[in-house]
Amino acid sequence: MKIYDGEKQVASHPRSFQRRAQIINPLHRSYCKLSVKAKMQRIHTVIKDLHPAISDFLVKNQTCGEDPQKTAYEIFRLLKTHSRGMLISIASECLTKKSPRLRTFLSYLRMEPVETETVQPQNGELLNISYNPRGLEEYDE
Repeated sequence: MKIYDGEKQVASHPRSFQRRAQIINPLHRSYCKLSVKAKMQRIHTVIKDLHPAISDFLVKNQTCGEDPQKTAYEIFRLLKTHSRGMLISIASECLTKKSPRLRTFLSYLRMEPVETETVQPQNGELLNISYNPRGLEEYDE
């Protein structure tokens, strides 16, 4: 089945002969109305369906104790700067080396996982500043 907007094909789907079957393609949902959790699930589904090697990588990534949605999100971000073929090749190589971890995946690209670090001052005593409040009148001079 194909859907057109004028001359432009906007969607195509394999036809289903099942009665009352509801077929949902996560790519066709409105992106701005989704919650953060739903967006992460959508990204995970899209990346998992990208190629069987990436799907296997994400499954084995979960068995290693890592969050497959976070891993899928990192792969999703990498699609902006790296080709799909390269990412599939890296996933296959990680599976061959029996190390389906995000750190291993990123090491092939010479990257490190992005971790948010807590910002602390070098001198921790600076956090214990006390002051005497002054009225606004003193600042008008």
